[in-house]
Amino acid sequence: MKMRLPPLKSLQYFQVAASLLSFKQAASQLNVTQAAISQQIRLLESHLDLPLFVRLNREVRLTEQGQQLFGYVTEAFNSLEQGVASLGRDPRPDVLNITLIPSFANRWLASRLGDFHRQHPQFSVRLLPTTQRLEFEGTDLDLAIRFGQGSYADLHSIKLLDDYFYPICHPNLLKASRDLRQVPLLVDVSGDDQQALGLFMQENHLQLTDCNVALQSQDSSLIIEAALAGQGLALVRHSLVYELIQRGLLARVNDFQCASLYSYYLVAPQRYFEREKIRQFQQWLTRAMAPISEAAIHTSK
Repeated sequence: MKMRLPPLKSLQYFQVAASLLSFKQAASQLNVTQAAISQQIRLLESHLDLPLFVRLNREVRLTEQGQQLFGYVTEAFNSLEQGVASLGRDPRPDVLNITLIPSFANRWLASRLGDFHRQHPQFSVRLLPTTQRLEFEGTDLDLAIRFGQGSYADLHSIKLLDDYFYPICHPNLLKASRDLRQVPLLVDVSGDDQQALGLFMQENHLQLTDCNVALQSQDSSLIIEAALAGQGLALVRHSLVYELIQRGLLARVNDFQCASLYSYYLVAPQRYFEREKIRQFQQWLTRAMAPISEAAIHTSK
């Protein structure tokens, strides 16, 4: 048989009084009389058959049981507040607005959203490809997919996937020349690509001045398109090209690879992750991204 819970008002008055260690200040904060605070505390102590405060001349202190109850009540009220906020602040529970880096939108996610919609036809997804600063408050933004180190001010992040770099080019270009100095270089200047390029150069005994840099861009998708067109060699993220390698449209140049300093993250205010549409999308995305890691075994051979 479940224990009968104390009245909610008694718990609320207790939580405020315990946080301030003052019945007088609690009364002022709750806009009630000090006698009302004392009455609710006595009611709670009677219900629990436990002393919660030690009453001194000019102050009160929590007993050991009072300290324990204060922790439980505070956690419960915080959870309730977050739950109510997550329900009340979602004006469109049927629409999921996602901002994400353009390369991941173009090269991976957009082509898979049909599967999410088939599984969850009640939700409509809007993609906002951008790398701009995240602003959730005062906007209709629900969720962000970012490639970074997981630290976003005042936001909660959940890691989805680690990634790594390796050199690729069109298969015909690889057949035409094995001398990397003679192959045009396509340079991605975004994120941590520059560090990966430096490691690649070092391991292959190359200097950037020795290479023919044909294209530089901050758009990873554009670099990949140039590689598909046979315009040169590029150091790219596994997550963006593994399928193109499996289909024979691109080929790995050699066995070099290095871990990225960044990973993929889901980012939003923590309370947003309680929303049903975000929970469902997170579960689907986690399953959908699993083959990226599995493909690493095959593309590295």
